[in-house]
Amino acid sequence: MQSSKGNFTGIDLKEIETRFGTGAIYGMSLAGSSDMSFLSVDELKTFKKLTGGDSIYAEFKGQQAFEFTYSGLLWFCMNRLPKFGGDDGQWVYDRIMVVECPNVIPKDKQDKTLLDKLYAERESIVFKAVKALQTVIANGYRFSEPDSVSKARDRYMSENNTVISFYNECMIERPQSGCVKDTCTTGKVYDVYKAWCSDNNNGYAKTAKEFRDKLVGMLGSTFKDMTMHTMHGTCYRNLTLTLDTKKQYHREYGYDGILD
Repeated sequence: MQSSKGNFTGIDLKEIETRFGTGAIYGMSLAGSSDMSFLSVDELKTFKKLTGGDSIYAEFKGQQAFEFTYSGLLWFCMNRLPKFGGDDGQWVYDRIMVVECPNVIPKDKQDKTLLDKLYAERESIVFKAVKALQTVIANGYRFSEPDSVSKARDRYMSENNTVISFYNECMIERPQSGCVKDTCTTGKVYDVYKAWCSDNNNGYAKTAKEFRDKLVGMLGSTFKDMTMHTMHGTCYRNLTLTLDTKKQYHREYGYDGILD
């Protein structure tokens, strides 16, 4: 990255989302970070525009604002993937390619002159990159992805989306569909979800509507079809909280006469 000085700017995701972030990447073919710290971003509004080919608003300090369309590449290297909130549907993750690099080179085998060697072979590297770019263009500007990238993206979506993580960790199907023996109402599920977010996501939780919409959307259903009215209130027809979750968050959940 550093060797492309002039066409590259160092910037992280959080900086891109600031007022002057878009101005910093204007005219750059490559923008990103070679060692981005772990961070949390409220929402990737600018990122979505940059990767979606939309016209974006930018300004430099003390100068008149303008609009442009970014045609470069965003590339971030990090040890931990960033957390982000707001719009986190599949369409956002489809713009992200997670390439894991699990092979750590032992210190005694690290080549301290590797950058110099790569720079010496820059013409061949650029040639290969151009040939690969031609393949991407011929493929409708779509990268080909190995299974490892697709699986890493799915894991990222599950870990970053609190509803998916909560569902996988804290919810189970009822032994009998439509047979509700506990007091696990949809309201209690959401209360426990918020408490779980306090323990696992720095307190950031989706609203009740966002939680409900994400859950039913993930399961390919509707809230009406997934719920039923009981003497305790509205409950999920086929879903409840795990016994361990009910016990761990008993302050929010309360107690059942029958815990199932």
